[in-house]
Amino acid sequence: MDVKTSSRGSAIGSHLVAAPGAQAEWLQPVLDAMPIPVFIKDTAGAYTAVNTPFLELLGQPREKVVKSGVYEIAAHHQAVIFHQHDLILMREGGSQVYDSHLEAADGTERSITLYKNAIMDADGNCLGIIGAVIDQTERNQLIQEYQQASWLVGERVKELRCVAQASETIVMHGHDPELVLRGIADAIPPSFQYPDITVARVSIGDFVAATASVDESPWQLVAPVVSDGVTIGEIKVGLSSDPGQQAIVRLDQENVAFLPEEQGLLEALAQSLGTYYSGWRAARSARSARDRLERAEAQARIGHWDFNLTNDERVVSETFRQLIGLAHD
Repeated sequence: MDVKTSSRGSAIGSHLVAAPGAQAEWLQPVLDAMPIPVFIKDTAGAYTAVNTPFLELLGQPREKVVKSGVYEIAAHHQAVIFHQHDLILMREGGSQVYDSHLEAADGTERSITLYKNAIMDADGNCLGIIGAVIDQTERNQLIQEYQQASWLVGERVKELRCVAQASETIVMHGHDPELVLRGIADAIPPSFQYPDITVARVSIGDFVAATASVDESPWQLVAPVVSDGVTIGEIKVGLSSDPGQQAIVRLDQENVAFLPEEQGLLEALAQSLGTYYSGWRAARSARSARDRLERAEAQARIGHWDFNLTNDERVVSETFRQLIGLAHD
């Protein structure tokens, strides 16, 4: 717990910490006009004055709080913390600012920031403490929600970058499946929530590309690669079998090795890879058919030319056929 202290105290008169009496006729309306919980304590730790927001936070009536100590109105483990800080402040003077927790009237634990100031007389003697409570619960929740949303946006950006890199790899190296698989395998780890310990393997038929061994990982994610209705390979992602300590702690706390969006990313990559491979095979078949057609046309032209040759010329023709790979077996 971080505690900010200051040597400056409040030289407010002793009427603030005296027992409730005539001075309360003006003091209480002033305190109640404040929108945040405020309290005043004497050197014995008893509350001598509190405002309405403070009572609403505790969910207790004024008669129970005033003249009571912190152990009578707060949970013991919380009261210990508040009391220890009070003793330090009364001994050293000045002011304190620190974060803590308090069980509210509705039973929820609230995140609070306490601002306390020592009340000093003209001779420098401590007469008590005046303090204010700022409920930070909603603020902290908003910060956590913002941080979570920012983190999720960052994860989606990484996934989009991975998809863009995979598409660029297919466009640039579509003629070579090995280069395509290598590019996709390299693009996957940086797009996952644990990039430093993520490993990937991409396989299609006899083509395989991997950043490291995946099969040894206790955490795995798999997406099949399907082409023309037939499973031809897979994309498998794992976490290192020996992750760093920080990653182990996060895995134990969150019990989530992979995000649902990461599974979706693998499935999208697998679908793109299946589509690419179907196109690559079709292009390869088209090239093979074109080559066969060209060879047949060349053979037909040579055969027509051979029909009008002499015997000696046919020997030359046969030699030519062998040279271009069109000779009969």
